[in-house]
Amino acid sequence: MNWVVYMGIFIGKNKLEKSLRETSDAKLQKGLEGEISVGNLLAEHLPNNTYIIAQPDTGEYQPDFLVISPLFGLRLVEVKHYSIRYINDVKSHGQIKTNYNTLSNPLGQVKKHRDVFNNFLSSNMNSLYGVDPYRMISYCVVHYGFTQTQFNYKFNRQINEWQPQQRDEFFKYHIFKDQLNENLQTHLMNASKYNHTASSLNQSQIQEILNLVQILDQEKINEEIQRDIEDEYDSLEIEPDRTSESVAEYNYKLPQSQIKKSGIITKIIVASLFIVLTVIFVAFEQGILDDFQNKSSANIDSESFSDYENEHLTVVATVVDFSYDSTSGTKFLTVSNGNESIEAVIFSDTKVPYLEVGNIYTFRGFVQEAYDGDGLELVINGVE
Repeated sequence: MNWVVYMGIFIGKNKLEKSLRETSDAKLQKGLEGEISVGNLLAEHLPNNTYIIAQPDTGEYQPDFLVISPLFGLRLVEVKHYSIRYINDVKSHGQIKTNYNTLSNPLGQVKKHRDVFNNFLSSNMNSLYGVDPYRMISYCVVHYGFTQTQFNYKFNRQINEWQPQQRDEFFKYHIFKDQLNENLQTHLMNASKYNHTASSLNQSQIQEILNLVQILDQEKINEEIQRDIEDEYDSLEIEPDRTSESVAEYNYKLPQSQIKKSGIITKIIVASLFIVLTVIFVAFEQGILDDFQNKSSANIDSESFSDYENEHLTVVATVVDFSYDSTSGTKFLTVSNGNESIEAVIFSDTKVPYLEVGNIYTFRGFVQEAYDGDGLELVINGVE
């Protein structure tokens, strides 16, 4: 029997641990702890001929991890720490909608990382010998904030509405916390459109990649993780617990003779705190939305849609073509900004006015790779 020896080689762990020791920022600490935990699990469940590089410098965009395997080639791994209670909806192409109506597409994000890394290897790697590095590289998203069971339970309705191919594609490229186990190598191997035999690496190629790929410096590591954590609103999870702890501590310190009287006072205080916190929370949430819309939404009239791939935008455009799927409630249309056209989709849960071909509207949405991989599409989430 041939035994597989586990414990992959975790490169960059020391830098993450150094950052964790030196920072006093609570959110950054949480992000670093999550990265280290995921890296440890990757190393624990992958063979000892596999390299796990944390925060690799692969060009313009940096993934959280690069996994190098002689069996399946290269995997770019994007880690997300979303708590499932803050996710409102999910689409088969990977887009996530939070309770605050913000949209993100970590799968689209890591696809962009793949394109940049492909250019990096093509320009710098000498041992390719005519091999297309694009076939060696694939990607996945690790959701470390919840299990697949939790995900399936909460989004059972949406998942059941997906076509079988859409479900297969989604779960091929998404790994959940409970899947960081002994089946991890198989999952990573399958997270590709190519057969693993076409993307395997020899020792010479692995060594050259290890020599080429550097780890980000300490400051950039902190910046990358801080940005990810801030995007995921993890700080919102802390506040309710702090409030209830304060009230409990107040009650505990009251003398027994005042318990009855203090019960009324406590109720008044709790009610007052609830009102104040509600006002603060609403103002804070609105601030997030305003800031998100101001920073993330671009206005274009004559620029190319391709300049805004994986970004939010607002565009004044004419409806050129329109169709409606009565089964799913999804609307499909083609819109033009006067310079070029783009295919667009409006899902059933997005409320929009009646649309007519030939009329001009202001569309808000997210530009991403089309589901069939042919060009781009605009996922519309608002129409005026």
